[in-house]
Amino acid sequence: MMIQGLGWAGCLLAAGWWLGAGLARVPAAESGGERSGGGVPVGTLVAFAGPAAKVPEAEGWMLCDGRELAVTAYRALHEVLGSSWGGSANGVTFRLPDLRGRFVRGVNRGADGFGRDIEAERRMASAPGGNLGDTVGTLQEESVGPHTHGLAGVAEAVAPGSGAEWVRFHGVKLPDETAPILVNPAAVQPGEGVETRPVNVAVHWMIRVR
Repeated sequence: MMIQGLGWAGCLLAAGWWLGAGLARVPAAESGGERSGGGVPVGTLVAFAGPAAKVPEAEGWMLCDGRELAVTAYRALHEVLGSSWGGSANGVTFRLPDLRGRFVRGVNRGADGFGRDIEAERRMASAPGGNLGDTVGTLQEESVGPHTHGLAGVAEAVAPGSGAEWVRFHGVKLPDETAPILVNPAAVQPGEGVETRPVNVAVHWMIRVR
């Protein structure tokens, strides 16, 4: 529901959205031609449920698609992002976050305990010139954590076969020459999926740029 007089960004705030303390806000009259962000901090990320073509760029939002921007054209945004998400070596340009097809995770900031990012210091730059380690804007490759597979067996393997049969036929049959082979070869064969992922839905991430 649009509240008359508040505008699109104002409605987010009126609905109770708190979009991050401590981020730089665009002053009401900023030099360089950049305008007020309607109270929403520059650099704020919002999940957008509409198509990419409907992202309200005229109201100061852009898709998080990793595009390169000139520092001189987006000074307030550069003050917030810097080269966290990538940038040119000479400092003339910087990049927006590229969140296409990616999950977002909170920066660990050295936190310990269950469910934290225990490999945060190994995080890499999400684009050339970007941040490294336990900082915002970094990328972490997919990984499957420690786990086990239950294995069952039957009698002797008589041919190399594949999967579990291959393992048993070529394995050293000690201490028992007649030890069983595996009957659940899927436990030692690659799965059909191409990635490990939770159930998910897709949205467009957009960022306040002005």
